[in-house]
Amino acid sequence: MFSLMWMSTCWLPLVYTIRRYINHKDVISIVGYKDTETTESQSTLISLTNLGVINDLKNDYTRMRVTFNMNNETFVYCALSQEFGWPVEESFEHSWIQKAYLTNKTLSPIDVTDIINMYAGPERNFYNSMFDFNWIPEIANSSATQLDIYDHNNFCYKVNLTTNTEINDDNSQSIALVCGIKLFCRSSDGFETM
Repeated sequence: MFSLMWMSTCWLPLVYTIRRYINHKDVISIVGYKDTETTESQSTLISLTNLGVINDLKNDYTRMRVTFNMNNETFVYCALSQEFGWPVEESFEHSWIQKAYLTNKTLSPIDVTDIINMYAGPERNFYNSMFDFNWIPEIANSSATQLDIYDHNNFCYKVNLTTNTEINDDNSQSIALVCGIKLFCRSSDGFETM
């Protein structure tokens, strides 16, 4: 009986405190974009003084980006305002992404694994929101036309960076079907938006 009392008075609060510490999020920056295709130079840096207004800012911007630290890792949550919800509720960390490369017919592959993992979030699902890989400045500013993401089984998921759509061929898997990643279709020459 004494051990049950000790457990309920000491152990349970300790477990909840550790859990809160492990999943604690420290916001580094909040950025708002007026248009989905707005560049970094046209973005608006939002004050961190009142984090309670993050969700209210969705009415003023088309896309939101929050950079935060969690479990000693930096993540970026970037989503369309209608899908944006803060705080993000991530239950566990899961990494299915083994490697990610930017490719082009004239370039040798460029390793962007760390950047993709940072934007993919703790569960590596891009926060279950529509995502455009050109929202990542390192990708948008590159001359690469394709992103290849490899999982731990060495399956390749290919994304056309010009249209932000999947490239399905004999050697690739469907990133939408297998991983649940939702690609945001944007306008470009010869390509219609959703």
